[in-house]
Amino acid sequence: MRGRRYLVFLASMVLLAGGAWLGAAGAGAAVQTPAAAVPPPPSSTPSSVAVTPFETESSPYLHTTSRSYVAPLTPQALYAYYLPRLRHLGYRSQGYGTSGDRAGTQSWDWSFTRGAGMNDTVLLTVERDGKKSVYSLARELIVAPPRPKASIVPAKLEQVTVRARQSASSPWVTRTLRTPDAWRHLLQVVNALPVDTRGAHGCLADFGAAATVRFIAKAGSWSFTVDPACGSVLGPAGSHLMDQALWASVSALMGFPAKMAP
Repeated sequence: MRGRRYLVFLASMVLLAGGAWLGAAGAGAAVQTPAAAVPPPPSSTPSSVAVTPFETESSPYLHTTSRSYVAPLTPQALYAYYLPRLRHLGYRSQGYGTSGDRAGTQSWDWSFTRGAGMNDTVLLTVERDGKKSVYSLARELIVAPPRPKASIVPAKLEQVTVRARQSASSPWVTRTLRTPDAWRHLLQVVNALPVDTRGAHGCLADFGAAATVRFIAKAGSWSFTVDPACGSVLGPAGSHLMDQALWASVSALMGFPAKMAP
């Protein structure tokens, strides 16, 4: 497609949505892809040129399928054709945008999602060409494996230690939590962290903020190291997790300001 996509921001939403991940045996993975389950309009013919909705960041868990067609229909007519058929498959309309390039080419983009978050997304991308439209129907599905059992912290603990600093120029602060009431929230947060589905991705400026939360029980210990700049957590057994609320919880516990200091 020519020009920059209005919906490029959806790529980041798809890959960064907190908690937006599926188990390998999830229902979304078993359902036939919309590109195959929904036939194109009778007037459509396969396109000889693939129409790419937009470029996305690489992810080891991202699977994309796409089919491109040419149809003597307006973008709005194509939307009206696919909307009820995608709804039948459980998708809901999520977003809409238009874009254009210097040559005057106009493009329309619609997105549809199914389930929680944006881990199962269908993109209808249409480019008008005279009396015809060249369009693609693409599905982007994030299928992450279940979180490793070794990274799940048991409820019976003896204590929890938290070591953190707000920046490279700030001192390390350590706190020891000795009662279930004191560590209950942190335990809930770490056990809710999803597998990191983003693959290679950009990070914010790194000013040295970091934290390690260590859960200690008679059976062993479980450590989670937070990198706030990248929104990632290195957990037990080498698990790579996506930070939803751990750094925020540690900051609140330590009395750090909500905004990271340089």
